[in-house]
Amino acid sequence: MTDMKISKEEFDKAFHSLEYTPDDFHKITWAEFDTVMEKIANDVRGFLSESGLSVRYIVPILRGAAIPAVVLSHKLSVVDMMPVQINCLGKGRTEMLFDPTPVPMAPVAANECVIVVEDNQGSGGTANQVIEIVKKKFGADVKIIFVRLTTSWGCEDRVPGMAFIATGFLTNEMKLLPAGEDPAAHGITVTKLACFPWETPEEELKKMAMNRARP
Repeated sequence: MTDMKISKEEFDKAFHSLEYTPDDFHKITWAEFDTVMEKIANDVRGFLSESGLSVRYIVPILRGAAIPAVVLSHKLSVVDMMPVQINCLGKGRTEMLFDPTPVPMAPVAANECVIVVEDNQGSGGTANQVIEIVKKKFGADVKIIFVRLTTSWGCEDRVPGMAFIATGFLTNEMKLLPAGEDPAAHGITVTKLACFPWETPEEELKKMAMNRARP
């Protein structure tokens, strides 16, 4: 194995230099999605059992995490949701579309936690922005579980300070794994870009091109 940390600058450079085609995507099936969501739910259940915590809110980062968050809410029997919508534009830029901070909500008790759900965590910019919103809403000491359906190798440590992190698929979509390294030895289960069952490669490529073209 190669112990290698990827800086935000390296990530952004890779993101803006890589060119993708529909062949660069791995289409995740609904069966694969169901399997990995059960894994994530079991990982979270294990942490909750060990820590003695219960879940007060699930916070989906929209749009991408809407489906995983609802599935997780059913698996964990959590009813209350606090959605946040942020559009990731690349180059460290984001666009806030819905901030729930002004919405009155019950506080999070000391024996409770909040789950933040993201579909694909790369640089960590969007997730960390949402986590700051959660802390502003419920206090700096609120316990947060971060759930990510996928994350790219080399970017696993970009969301610090979490009580627990549950990951579905580890990918090499940024192609940051050094040449000659065995992906499986690093826990990589998807070597291409993950395309979720509700997405298409063409849609994702169009979104990438639009975001890169924005000033």
